[in-house]
Amino acid sequence: MAAGGAPCWAGLVGEAPAGAAAARGWEEALAPRMQQQQQQQQRQQRVEKQLQQEQSLLLQLLQQQHQE
Repeated sequence: MAAGGAPCWAGLVGEAPAGAAAARGWEEALAPRMQQQQQQQQRQQRVEKQLQQEQSLLLQLLQQQHQE
């Protein structure tokens, strides 16, 4: 018990909703950044996949040329 007879956790209970609201605020503030990051990763994956396809095609062309 804290001074004054109230349990020591009484003050924490009142702070919990404020903490949750702050956490939601952070999530909302970070959401656009996280979405942008996700889009960047997806774009990078598409580019890498395209590069792999082009590389594979080039290798095939080189092999065909070598066989002729």
